[in-house]
Amino acid sequence: MRDKLLMLSLGLSVFGLVALYITAQGYQPPSYTIAELSEDFYGKQVSVEGAVGGIKTSREGHIFFTLADQTGSIQVVAFKTSGLSAPARGSIVKVQGEYTKYNENPEIIAKKIETVSKA
Repeated sequence: MRDKLLMLSLGLSVFGLVALYITAQGYQPPSYTIAELSEDFYGKQVSVEGAVGGIKTSREGHIFFTLADQTGSIQVVAFKTSGLSAPARGSIVKVQGEYTKYNENPEIIAKKIETVSKA
């Protein structure tokens, strides 16, 4: 009896982990305009769409650019370790990432950059 319970609990645990993994793969953070982002969102995953401007790449390979929509603009950082490529200036992109603050300025640390339309 004890072996059957052990096997059942192990099977259910594996099933739960697989289900959790599959569910997490389809997660899309909520979309916001730049003006909607406030201090309440710091540390949370967000998605913002806008036009790319002011692209810079550091010596270390990190990408910095400004993302602007009809409500404002925000700095976006894509660290080299993310494996993301710099978007084309003027293109419209959807950025998904963590909303943070650096030197008292809000920014998004990009986890995904998807081109919506090219410049």
